[in-house]
Amino acid sequence: MTPIAPLPPISISAFSEEVETYHLLLKVAADPRMSRVQMQVDLGGVTAAREALASAPTPNLIIIESSDEREILLEKLDALAEVCDPGSKVVAIGAVNDIMLYRELMERGVSEYIVHPFSPSDLVRLIAGLYANPSQRLVGRVI
Repeated sequence: MTPIAPLPPISISAFSEEVETYHLLLKVAADPRMSRVQMQVDLGGVTAAREALASAPTPNLIIIESSDEREILLEKLDALAEVCDPGSKVVAIGAVNDIMLYRELMERGVSEYIVHPFSPSDLVRLIAGLYANPSQRLVGRVI
């Protein structure tokens, strides 16, 4: 497994539906590799994300959890897109491993889709991959 580089100074707003995911996201925020990241975690899913971001600056990354059916989720994401800056990245957390849903999410500009179960380090690795600079080497060296 490749090492995970520390993330750049970015802002993240995460909105979970489940309490278990909320606690997992708090562990992600406390990960040492996230030390330069400003991360806010709230309950409420996509609906809460839209309400919160309608009156606040859009963060660099939005993490949303949804257990909605495909059509409802896509409608909610379209509504969320109306209040977000075009440059923001979105990671969706779901419970269904559905390739058609994944493709539709990618077509709508979602950066990544991750399915339960996953660990905090899995999500940190995913976020790091979104902001990785391939020309930059990791800080440490093994001799």
